[in-house]
Amino acid sequence: MGAPTFQDLVAVLQRWSADPLADRESLFRWAVANAAMGNYDGHAKNVSFVYVAPDQVRLAPAYDVVVTAVNEHLDRTFALSFGGTTLPQALDQTSLAAAAREFRLSRDRATELAADVVTRVGNALPHAVDEVLADGGEQQMLDRCERAVRRAARELSRRLGL
Repeated sequence: MGAPTFQDLVAVLQRWSADPLADRESLFRWAVANAAMGNYDGHAKNVSFVYVAPDQVRLAPAYDVVVTAVNEHLDRTFALSFGGTTLPQALDQTSLAAAAREFRLSRDRATELAADVVTRVGNALPHAVDEVLADGGEQQMLDRCERAVRRAARELSRRLGL
């Protein structure tokens, strides 16, 4: 048996989540955020569930989100196929429609969520960089991360037609 897919994770949420739609949308947002931030290492081990009742779960908050695009020596494919592809440069309106089906969302809702995520990533970036810098982060590495995220978000937005 291979690693879990988004379809597998969505099936768990559909069956066990206390709020399947909200959790499917959160999982979709996580997948888009990984693409928008250049995190190619977002795999199923980075998705967890928390029990809210003995027979109900909720999607846990995101964790282990890293801008892997900043390191040119790391693999530049998604750990989980999203919209039928593991290639970030292949994400387009067709793959967004496929992803919408994977997550059991309408195409319009998937587009709306993707646009919101890309906007939020761009808006949060300056504050995140300032916080890490104030906490002792290296300016040169933060500049590289910021450029990588801005490039990934801009390219994703263009390819998805957002």
